[in-house]
Amino acid sequence: MKIILASQSPQRFALMNKLDLAFEAVIPNFVEEAQAHLSPAEEALFLARAKAASLIVSFPQDLIIGADTLVACGQEKIGKPKDRGHAFQILSQLKGRRHAVITGVAIFVKGKLLKDFVETSWVTMKDYRDAEIWDYIATGEPMGKAGACSVQGLGRALIEKIEGDLDNIVGLPVKQLEKILKGFDFS
Repeated sequence: MKIILASQSPQRFALMNKLDLAFEAVIPNFVEEAQAHLSPAEEALFLARAKAASLIVSFPQDLIIGADTLVACGQEKIGKPKDRGHAFQILSQLKGRRHAVITGVAIFVKGKLLKDFVETSWVTMKDYRDAEIWDYIATGEPMGKAGACSVQGLGRALIEKIEGDLDNIVGLPVKQLEKILKGFDFS
């Protein structure tokens, strides 16, 4: 049985490497769309399941892991910036505030859902100036990141406090995933 990571995220790929298990990263056959009717946790789980399930036909005998991370300030979901102006808007909204980083994970084995879960961590942003936001945006790093900030990169300078699992904030709660995968023989 192979392990398949249903993701094109370089951050998730790097986090999976922490598990010291052989795996293959495969781009999900799924078009990600916001699910406005779902809570942030429900949406993260829905998208994680959909990403993993999209690869069942190609990998029917294997273990498939899907994950999706989103940012929520209260019940408002904050996605990835569409452009530099939108990145400024997101970072302005988060300035001086605490927000949740929610990752949904779904694990399918031989085509059936084995386990799914949600991990939530908290990030409090500094009360930074507009010029600091624009300087950060100029690096290009906020693009493609939920919440327009990369905790493992230059964005760390905008963060005052982290509560919870740092790996979860980056994109995959490795410790929780490792507990679940311990029961499998991947030899």
